[in-house]
Amino acid sequence: MTEPNHIAIRIPQPKTGALTCAIAFTLLLMVLAALAAVPMHVPNGNCGTIFASSDTWKYNSHVDAANAIARKSVHSRADLDNFASTLVDNMMNDLASGSAVYDQCKERHATRLIWISLVGATAALLAVGALYFGRRHRRAARLDSGRPNDTDEKSDPTASET
Repeated sequence: MTEPNHIAIRIPQPKTGALTCAIAFTLLLMVLAALAAVPMHVPNGNCGTIFASSDTWKYNSHVDAANAIARKSVHSRADLDNFASTLVDNMMNDLASGSAVYDQCKERHATRLIWISLVGATAALLAVGALYFGRRHRRAARLDSGRPNDTDEKSDPTASET
């Protein structure tokens, strides 16, 4: 039985691993930058970026427009009482709307922080992997080229000169 001819090709796995980790690390850094820089929006509100504090979150208030319409309809004492009641109702509805937006923004910020933590930790692991595989590739290339290893006598300070 005749065996087929095989060509032995050495697959540079450490180099491939280093490149794969470096590319994935770069992609995750782009995702991380987008997660940090893109502002979060909710219905009737703007939560800002991950760096925005709760003092800067904004919601769309409709109380001024509703009060302006109600104010134009005041012509008598009964209309004034009705306007006051409408004003209080509008303010309470606006407070409820603002509170809902605040809760949604708080939830969005917490979720975004979790995503940033997970993506950042994964990116850090990929960076370590890229360094590990890159170092392993350099060591393999150094051994293949016949250059001395890091533990050569020249680099050993305790080696005797003879």
